[in-house]
Amino acid sequence: MKSRSVAIAAAIALCLPGVLRAAESGARHADHGGAANVAVSDSVFVPEGEVHDSDIVTISGDVRIEGKVSGDVVVINGTLELEGTVDGEVVLVLSDGRIGDEAEIGGNLVNVGGEVDRSPEARIGGELVDINLSQLTGPISKGFSTLARGFYVLVLIKLFLLFLTLVLLTALVPRRVLVIASAFPRRWGAAILAGVVAYCAAFVVFLVLVLLIIVLIGIPLIPAFGVVLYVVINMGLAGMLYLVGHRAGKNLFKRDLEPFPAVLGGFLVYAVLSLIPGFSYLFFFVISPIVSSLALGIALITRFGSAEDGWRRTAPAGPAGGMYPPPPLPPPVVPGA
Repeated sequence: MKSRSVAIAAAIALCLPGVLRAAESGARHADHGGAANVAVSDSVFVPEGEVHDSDIVTISGDVRIEGKVSGDVVVINGTLELEGTVDGEVVLVLSDGRIGDEAEIGGNLVNVGGEVDRSPEARIGGELVDINLSQLTGPISKGFSTLARGFYVLVLIKLFLLFLTLVLLTALVPRRVLVIASAFPRRWGAAILAGVVAYCAAFVVFLVLVLLIIVLIGIPLIPAFGVVLYVVINMGLAGMLYLVGHRAGKNLFKRDLEPFPAVLGGFLVYAVLSLIPGFSYLFFFVISPIVSSLALGIALITRFGSAEDGWRRTAPAGPAGGMYPPPPLPPPVVPGA
C-alpha cells in the first residue's frame, strides 16, 4: 500500500541521525554471505551470478548489484546501480540511483531526497514512491543539489531532536505543558515581547560566555546554557503544539485528545509545514524563529509552566464570592484594661 511505503520512507528519513550514529559506532563491513552486509563509507558489489542471502545497508557508500540479493537494499547518502535482482525492497535516502534494463525488484522502490534514473524496462513488483529532493525543498534546489541536501539534512536533524525533546517533556511534565497551552491564547501578545527581550538577553549572555572562554570558565557553560535555552523554548513550543493537536482532534475525531497524542499531532503539522515544497526555506529561516520567540516568551511568563499568571502576585480565589474574606478586625481596646 502506498501509505505504508511513505510511512517507511518518512520514518527512515526522520531517524537518519540516529541511524548514522549507530552505524558509525558499531558497523563492520562483511563479505557476501549469510550475514547482513552493513557498510559505512565503503562500497558493496554483488557480481553477476552471485547471490547475497541477506540485506544490504550502506551509509555514505556505493552499491552495485549485478547478481541477486535475497533481502532488502537500503542506501543512505550514497549511490546505487542496480542491474540484477533484489527480492525485497529498495530504499534510497538522500541517495542517487540508476535502475537498469535488467533490474528486477520484488518489493517496493522508495526514494527520499535523491534522484532515481529508472529504465522503463525495469520490473518492480511493489509500488514506486519517489519523493525527490526538489519536491521537498523547492525548485531552487535544482542545480544546487549539494546545498539542498545539506539543508534537507539540517531540517531532518532539527525535526528529529525536536521530536525527542517533545516526547520527553510531555512524558515528564505534562501539567506544565497544559498550563502553557491554557495561558497562550490570552497572553500571546505578552509572549512576543517577552520572547524578543529574552532572545536579546540570551545573546548578551552568550557573548559574555564567549569572553569567559579566555579563562576556560565559559567552555562548559556555553553548551549548558544552550541546552537550558533549547529545553525552555521547546517547553513553550510543546504547549503551543498541544493547542494545534487538541483543536485538530476536536475537528477531525470529535474528541479531546490526551496531552501526548495532542502534542504529537501538533508536531506532525509542524513537520509537514517545514517540508512543504517552496515553503520550507521561508518556514526554516523566518517562521520558525518567530515561533521559537513565542515559545520562549510563553514559557517565561508562565514561570516555565508552573502558573498561568506567571510572575504576577495575585490573591488566590476564595470559596464563595471568588475572593477570600477580609481578615478579622483586631479586638477593641478597652480603656483601663
